[in-house]
Amino acid sequence: MRQLKPSRKRRLFEAIGGRAGISATVICEVENFIKNPTYKGAARLAGKLRLLAELCESDEYWKEKMQSGYYGILEKLEILEDLQCKK
Repeated sequence: MRQLKPSRKRRLFEAIGGRAGISATVICEVENFIKNPTYKGAARLAGKLRLLAELCESDEYWKEKMQSGYYGILEKLEILEDLQCKK
């Protein structure tokens, strides 16, 4: 995947409608996925959310909130990893 420059992230963040636009888009994408959940759909949703998370980096407050979610799931995965290693 290509890396977006900070200036492009900012322009896209503003184009989508800033914080409200990011939030509305995330909610819409998740709701659409829930209507027809599949493994492939989950992977596509992850890609969409990844890009939206990147756009959050152009706003300090939203970046902080996004990172909170990122590190929250990372912590859970690290616990699972530790459990797997102890088997």
